[in-house]
Amino acid sequence: MCWLGTALVRPAIALAAAIFVMTGPSEAITLSRVDNMIHISGPIEIGDGKRLSAFIESEKARLKPTLTEGDSFEWKVSLDSTGGSLSDGIEIGRLFHTHQFETLIERGKSCYSACAIAFLGGVRQYATGIGPWREMQLGATLGFHGYRSSGKEVVLLNEAFDQARALNGLILEYAAQIKQVDLGFLSELLNVPAEEMRLIKTPSQLKKLGIWLADPPKRPADAGYNVCLAAINKIRPSLDGFLDDDRLGRNVRRLRTPAELLASLIADRYASDFATDRPKRAALTKMPVSAAIDLITGSHVDPDYVQFPVERYDLGRGSGFYYDQCYVLFGGDQPGAQTQSIVLSNSGSSVYTFHAALDSHPPDKPLW
Repeated sequence: MCWLGTALVRPAIALAAAIFVMTGPSEAITLSRVDNMIHISGPIEIGDGKRLSAFIESEKARLKPTLTEGDSFEWKVSLDSTGGSLSDGIEIGRLFHTHQFETLIERGKSCYSACAIAFLGGVRQYATGIGPWREMQLGATLGFHGYRSSGKEVVLLNEAFDQARALNGLILEYAAQIKQVDLGFLSELLNVPAEEMRLIKTPSQLKKLGIWLADPPKRPADAGYNVCLAAINKIRPSLDGFLDDDRLGRNVRRLRTPAELLASLIADRYASDFATDRPKRAALTKMPVSAAIDLITGSHVDPDYVQFPVERYDLGRGSGFYYDQCYVLFGGDQPGAQTQSIVLSNSGSSVYTFHAALDSHPPDKPLW
């Protein structure tokens, strides 16, 4: 439950007061560092944001004499906490973002409530800039819920509602600043009753929160269908009123060689028997296979990096959706191997997409 310094103050004043989730006896978080990993465990109490800031500065000052020119503090933070102070959770998440620390929840560890909010602040330094980086391992637990005000005094219903709405506004503002969070989905999580917890375990949930699964499970038997589903959901009209199965058929045709793939692409792309299509078909069959595939799809598809067989699925048209087939090109048997998809239309257009491992799994089925 979320407690405001006094239950009778107006919402604007209440937000300036202490905001935290009651977690039992008062215990501050435990902070430690091993090499480039900071470990944070235990309930998050009021003032822990400032304690973490001081800890980071102290560790950096201690290591600074050992650094050479060009070195930087590329640290990751492992979290294991039941939650606690919401204001400090937000402050801790901002610290992760400012210092460009990646966040991690390891297998067997948990991160709930205010800890989950802090976890979203993870950042990675890329060659071209910085971007969000939140990582979980299979078997880790991440949980969100809503926040509400309570206290020993009686709170008018409209005041309690205004306070809860203002708290949600603070969290959504923070999430908008740290990027790559589906604000609509986060709003849904913040409407979960404060005494309950929504656990994040499905591919759809992980993607909406921009979370990287460090060790995805083995590719399932229906991986091709799931990849096509992810591909068409990126391009179909969002309000066309059709269900997924109305767009994507379950029947699959497996193409076992690059030559079979090219023949199928030619037949699908130039399905009509127009006179203008005949010379195109003839020209494509005389070209090197890789070049011909690239020409048809409008993208570079190197068969040497494709694990055959390639899977082909039929698509249903309608309501502005003008695609006819979906091809799935797996990159290998390894759990983290990238997959490619080609959504093809015999009217000429195609959409070529790379897919991470999560797209190979049913979007709403828990992974563990």
